[in-house]
Amino acid sequence: MIFLIGCATGGVASRFVTPPVRADTNPTRWEYTCVKIGSKFSRAMTEMGAQGWELVSVSPVYLDHKWDNSLEAETFMFCSKRALP
Repeated sequence: MIFLIGCATGGVASRFVTPPVRADTNPTRWEYTCVKIGSKFSRAMTEMGAQGWELVSVSPVYLDHKWDNSLEAETFMFCSKRALP
């Protein structure tokens, strides 16, 4: 009986184990950057793309409350990554 339980749990447990990295491969290493960009984001993104940067996320940077207590973002934080050589 214990043998059957061991066989059943061994098969299930092996599905939750992370497979080892292949011996002959190197995982991609990344470098990251985040920059605040205002209204000229199109030009800035084109320049960063030409340098090999890939956009990962964009977040608004709220500078101040408006007179009606609403928030308006005039600047955005652009975070990008690119593969290391």
